[in-house]
Amino acid sequence: MYPTDVRLLYKAFDKMAALATDAKLDLWWDQPHIKQRWRAYNLHQKDRLVYLGEFHTLFVPAFASFAAHLDHLPESPLRQRWSHLLEVLNLLNAQTQQKLAGESHIGPSLGLSR
Repeated sequence: MYPTDVRLLYKAFDKMAALATDAKLDLWWDQPHIKQRWRAYNLHQKDRLVYLGEFHTLFVPAFASFAAHLDHLPESPLRQRWSHLLEVLNLLNAQTQQKLAGESHIGPSLGLSR
């Protein structure tokens, strides 16, 4: 467990928010709650696994909604950026699940297109 594991999930919300703003969509998660939990994590970083689980629990439905919103975007550069972020977030989700399942080494991921 590294401090960056929780940070990556927190940053994923920032990335989804930026694209939601570009698409003129309201956020579909409780951003003040995310920020509150982030502050709590920074005060208690020894509990990394607990916070990783908590952030992942918050991330999963936001990620699913992000994927669903992609289906409604017209073909555009924004949709292309959104699709790329979806691939990256899918990888983050899979690797986080592995860490929560007790995997101590997550191997390099193949097949992520740029």
